[in-house]
Amino acid sequence: MSLSMHIAALFPDPRVQRAKKQTGIARKTAIVPDPPHEVRQHYAVFERWHSGFPIFSITQMVFGDSQSAEAQEYDPNAPALDELTPQQTAKRAVLYIPGGDFSDYMPTAAWRFVTDLVDAGLRVDIPLSGRLPDYTAREAVPLVRRAYQDLLKEHGAENITIIADGSGAALALGSLLAFLPDACPSNVILADPWYDLVASGWQQEHTGKVASYLKEVSHRWAGGQLNNAKVNPGVMGRQEWRQWAGSAFHIFVGGHSQPMRDARRLEKDLKNAGVAVNVTRVEGTVYMYHLHRTSEGRRDRRQMIRIAQGQES
Repeated sequence: MSLSMHIAALFPDPRVQRAKKQTGIARKTAIVPDPPHEVRQHYAVFERWHSGFPIFSITQMVFGDSQSAEAQEYDPNAPALDELTPQQTAKRAVLYIPGGDFSDYMPTAAWRFVTDLVDAGLRVDIPLSGRLPDYTAREAVPLVRRAYQDLLKEHGAENITIIADGSGAALALGSLLAFLPDACPSNVILADPWYDLVASGWQQEHTGKVASYLKEVSHRWAGGQLNNAKVNPGVMGRQEWRQWAGSAFHIFVGGHSQPMRDARRLEKDLKNAGVAVNVTRVEGTVYMYHLHRTSEGRRDRRQMIRIAQGQES
C-alpha cells in the first residue's frame, strides 16, 4: 500500500460518518446538486429532465465546424458556430451511477473522475434522482432507465459503459434488467459494489449505529420491494444473471473485509451464470479508494477509462 493510501486511511470512513451524524434517515432533505462551477466553466453541460429529476450530459466543449479551414480565418460576418450536441461530440458514452448509500449525492472527488472521463473523449451521463428520506427506488429506477434508453438511441449498446460506485451498483444492475438481454452495455464497471440490500458484507460485519443505519437505508430505499430484483439485485438467480452475458464486468474493490466479501459473492454469481468478469482487488485500501488522490486510485481510474474507451476488454 502506497504512502498516499496510508494517509488516506487516516480519514474517517464515509459510511461510518454518515451513520454517526444521522438519527436514522430523519434529516433535512438533500437537494439535487448542480454540477460544480469548475465543471460548467470548462466543459459542455447539457441538462434534460424526467419526472422532475435531472439527467446531466457532460462532454468536451466543441463547436460545429471548428476544425474546418474556413474557421482559421476571422470573418466578422460569419454566422456563429453552434455547440455540438453530446451525440456529435463523442462516439462512446458512460452512464455514471454514483453511490452515497441512497442518502448522499456525488462528492467532489466523483466529479473529478467524471471530468477525467470527459477529457479522455467520452460522453458522461449522470441521472440524479432524489435521495432518502423523501425519495426511494420508485423515482430512481425510471430515471436510470430513461438515461440508458437515451444513450441506446444515440450511441448503441456496443458503445456504452456503465460505471457505478457503492450503492450505485444496486441501482444500475436492477434498473437495466428491463433492457436485457437484447441491449446489454458493452462494459459494466463496479467499484466497491453494494448490490445486495439485505445480505451485504457491511450489514453482516457491523453492529450498533452502522448496522442500524444500513438496515434502515435498505428498507426505506426498497419501499417494501426487497424481494424484487429490479430494486434489490442481490435476489437475482442464475437465469437472471445470464441475461448479462452480453456485457463484460470489471469489479474494482478495496478497503476491508466488507466490500471484499460482497465482491467475491458477485464474482461467483457472474461466473456461475457464464458472464465474463474481471476483479481488481487492492488489499488494505480505503472504501471508494478509486476516488482518492493516491497512486492506487489514479492507476485504477486510468484502467477504468481505458475500458470505457474500448482499449481494454
